[in-house]
Amino acid sequence: MSLLSWISFIYHGVFLITPLFFFWGNSELFEFNKMLVVYVAATLIGALWLIQAFLTRKIVWKNHVFITLLLSFLGSQGISTLFSIHWRTSWLGYYSRLNGGFFSTLAYVVLALGLWNLLPKKKIYAIFLTNVLALLLVSLYALPEHFGFSPSCYLLRQTFDTGCWKQDVQARVFGTFGQPNWLASYIIGALPLVFFLRSRYEKKLRWIWSTVAGLSITVLWFTHSRSGIMALLGMILVFGFLLAVNKIRVIKKIANHRLFLLSLFTSAIVLVVLSSSLLHQRTMRQLNNLDLSQGTDSFSIRTLVWQGAFFVWQRYPLTGSGPATFAYSFYQDRPALHNLVSEWDFLYNKVHNEFLNYLAETGILGFSTYLAWLLITCWLLWKKGQQYASVFNSSWMVFLSLIGISIVHFFGFSIVATNLLLFTLPVIALRDTEIVETKIKNKLSWWQHLLSVIVALAAIYVMISITKVWQADRWYKKSEEQQKESRYTEAAQSLQKAIKLAPNEALYYDEFANIYSVLSFQYNVLKQDQFSKELATAAIQSSNKALLLNPRHLNFYKTRTRVFLVLAQSDPSYYVDAEHTLLSAIDLSPNDAKLYYNLGVVQKEINKIPEAQASLEKCVQLKPNYLKAREELADLYAQNKQPDKSLEQLQFIINHLSVNDPVYKDKYVQVEATASAIDNK
Repeated sequence: MSLLSWISFIYHGVFLITPLFFFWGNSELFEFNKMLVVYVAATLIGALWLIQAFLTRKIVWKNHVFITLLLSFLGSQGISTLFSIHWRTSWLGYYSRLNGGFFSTLAYVVLALGLWNLLPKKKIYAIFLTNVLALLLVSLYALPEHFGFSPSCYLLRQTFDTGCWKQDVQARVFGTFGQPNWLASYIIGALPLVFFLRSRYEKKLRWIWSTVAGLSITVLWFTHSRSGIMALLGMILVFGFLLAVNKIRVIKKIANHRLFLLSLFTSAIVLVVLSSSLLHQRTMRQLNNLDLSQGTDSFSIRTLVWQGAFFVWQRYPLTGSGPATFAYSFYQDRPALHNLVSEWDFLYNKVHNEFLNYLAETGILGFSTYLAWLLITCWLLWKKGQQYASVFNSSWMVFLSLIGISIVHFFGFSIVATNLLLFTLPVIALRDTEIVETKIKNKLSWWQHLLSVIVALAAIYVMISITKVWQADRWYKKSEEQQKESRYTEAAQSLQKAIKLAPNEALYYDEFANIYSVLSFQYNVLKQDQFSKELATAAIQSSNKALLLNPRHLNFYKTRTRVFLVLAQSDPSYYVDAEHTLLSAIDLSPNDAKLYYNLGVVQKEINKIPEAQASLEKCVQLKPNYLKAREELADLYAQNKQPDKSLEQLQFIINHLSVNDPVYKDKYVQVEATASAIDNK
């Protein structure tokens, strides 16, 4: 096979495999594995491109405004990474996701540039066919889930059911993507390609394209993804407009006016601002009700997370907090009202709005270059599509794809499969120039051989590194499973293997700290004091290492607190260390009600009663519906002979939080009796 054939094969492989690939042996089955597939493809394309340049003594490069904008966006990501609050996360991406780090963006850009410069037109359009084949396979895999049969369960356990998933996959299918919204976003991105191929091959097996389209839309409906359905409706409206432009002369004249796109863009901004404001007002009204037994709707949660993202941008206006660091920066500026939603103690590693995600993580620099690239690319597709007689031309269908993906991204965030489409599909539609394959001369000089070998060795090194990341995560997953079965010694051994493969991954040391603390407690119970102390020291050292590698991850402080609380069962002096850790965590997340609750409980243990009372008061101020905190505060008031304040807390619990629970009514009677006795004295 020639280099060109290998390059073509890799492109078809990445578009076909990425949407389908997931693996049960990793801590995150879906996005983690899909991102590694893209890394492998980008590494191979980059290496073959360089080798071709060395062997032919010619660098293939075609300039275009699309390429300039794409490279500007990549540059902005690099600058934001250099100013990141945590470099490793910004380079590699948030652990378990990877998508969103600088290297992921670099991989997408390399694949886009390779498509632009390496494949001839006769081969590049065939990639549309591969994408549609992938869409068909994805839809066929997901469809049976709606009827109670998951192919994954059959592959994993040889059972014809959906019992292998914790989620109710029958209610909302997700196939090879792990979440219904992710599956919906991929379908939205790939669906317009079906209609392009249907028009292109209308005389050949036209029923196939109609079947694929109908099947994909059916699966999209079975995801019950509101953002996906809205994106589909938005695409239908835009297509209706394109059809009108193509058929009605007056509308075509309006659409070609130089102010049309500017006015359309301005209207879109106004609509987004107004709708976001209305959503926020709706959220404020809903949070007046403290009864969260039915949960909080996703739109209400999103508006508060969006507000937090805006606060993050205000803190880091130019370059943001760094790519993929939202899981750290959000908690510094997390709105206090977020304590009132049902998912108040969840970790958010994404904004759930891709545009605000760029604004928060990469500042005005990254946000403006991304928006400029997206808008100008859409404009280029729009203008080129007007040159065709058919409304189903490749430019307008890719334009629809970008519109649909953008709508989904507005209510969610990008995934590997949608970013792969977002950065590469415009290349196929926009490229006009033909690539002339340069033949390799028979005689090659020594330096051509040498440089080609160096590139090949570098590519092998990168591939080995990718394999190590994948294998390390498998050992980490195995350790998690062993911990659930209380096999802590074996879990520690699995983690040691993970650390050997990825020695700079802070998460592994954090997990080690947890394991060692449990083992220390167990050996203390067995009266093996010396071994227990050694394990306690190892737990603290592991926690120190985790925080040294990543001092911005709030979860590591929570683990460290848990470690000290476990060790305190053997040695109460560790309660002081737990208090110090919680105070450090509060510096990172000043509006986290749970941190104040835990701090109050710890301070109570070390007899810092006034401080404990102040911490619990702060907790219920941040989260008025925190039952455990109000109960703890009521007990503390009662113990400190403040019955009126204790009764106030219990009355709130009875009226708002636990109306039919007789336990609190009994407590109220007891405290009231104690208060009467004090008054009689």
